[in-house]
Amino acid sequence: MAQVILGLALTAFSLQDDTLASRIEEILDSMRSGLAARARGMAELLELCRENQEARPYLRVRLRSEKDPRIRMRLRYVVGSYLADFLWKVKLEGEVHPHASAFNGRTYLQMSDGAVMAISAETGAVMWTGPKWPLWTASPILSEKYLWAFCEGRDGKSFLLQAPLSGARDAWRFPVDPEGAWPGDTMVVLRKDDGIRGRRADAPGTGWRARFVPPLKVARAGGHLMLWNGTPEIVALDVETTKRRWTRPFDWGVNFFEASQGILLARSARGRLRAFEAATGNIMWSHDLTDDAERQSPLWLTDRYILSIGSTTVCRDLRTGEKRWSAAVPLFQSKNPPLHAVIGNALVWAKGDHLEGFDLDRGAACSNQRIEFGGLKALVPGAGSNFYSLHAGGTVVAWRLVIPSVLDRYPGLDGCGAGNERDQ
Repeated sequence: MAQVILGLALTAFSLQDDTLASRIEEILDSMRSGLAARARGMAELLELCRENQEARPYLRVRLRSEKDPRIRMRLRYVVGSYLADFLWKVKLEGEVHPHASAFNGRTYLQMSDGAVMAISAETGAVMWTGPKWPLWTASPILSEKYLWAFCEGRDGKSFLLQAPLSGARDAWRFPVDPEGAWPGDTMVVLRKDDGIRGRRADAPGTGWRARFVPPLKVARAGGHLMLWNGTPEIVALDVETTKRRWTRPFDWGVNFFEASQGILLARSARGRLRAFEAATGNIMWSHDLTDDAERQSPLWLTDRYILSIGSTTVCRDLRTGEKRWSAAVPLFQSKNPPLHAVIGNALVWAKGDHLEGFDLDRGAACSNQRIEFGGLKALVPGAGSNFYSLHAGGTVVAWRLVIPSVLDRYPGLDGCGAGNERDQ
């Protein structure tokens, strides 16, 4: 049965492009005549893959039937020497603004004239077009009910727009500090000069006010709002009622204060790094950072936390604090939104007309891939391993990240070389 399925798959590719299939088979046949021929053939296959989007999918199927281990090794490298499969491309009328988000099967975009639209994440078809908004200054935040977008008015002041996710109409405007809003389906929390305010999402004119004097750091995890207010303690409030949920001692100076996956990560200027469970305030783990570089280095949260120390990047598990990997890679130099994105278990970023990647599970660089559509403006994470690239001229392209899955199937391949098999 496996042979029948493989034959059907190869036949399907041949029907799509007989010339491509014939060319690949010619190259594979030539690789059987010696070491130099295999090296030349691998280079030709790599070039063919750069020229034709269908080549690598064909080679992935072809790899299953190849019996020669020396050729299989090189096919593994060719298959693994890219980041993503091309899915579809659409061209919209006008220019796409370089801030977008994907959620629940739709990608939400803004055109350069301010018009907001939603397109299908599966096909790129336009689902609806909304009114014109001021241009977004960051990717919108999405929930089951609402779309929130940070914008800048003609007076240079920032504000947050909230609209129903169904059509981005009837927007409500919240004046806000540029990085001082934590929206949610029931309550939108805003930072103001005199403290914080909560506004009900379904009735924005109502809510609560809590006065705090600077310095003030705020993080939100679901229904919990964590605050550090220049005192040696962290306080958590109920986001609906402002009732105090828990208080925990901490240092006077805090230089990192963010929440992810229901966990608050706080770091003091003295180097104390602690993870608190947002719901209870329980300390999950604690580290004392003795190196000055560690105390001031940037941190980045996903389902893990990543610490960049000069030219070295360290990754630890967010729930346990245990070290996952360390790599001599200055990863944060590539952290440049909107031209970078965490997609699945990899960090992907644009460098010229290439996409490059870094496997966040293994701490290893992936291969790079040239993209043919030009004028790259942004990378937008989608569901799972899918993502989207926005280009000049209104072009939107959908991709599926494949390098991590290829590495899982072929453990000897690290995406940067041909593995450890010895050529015979």
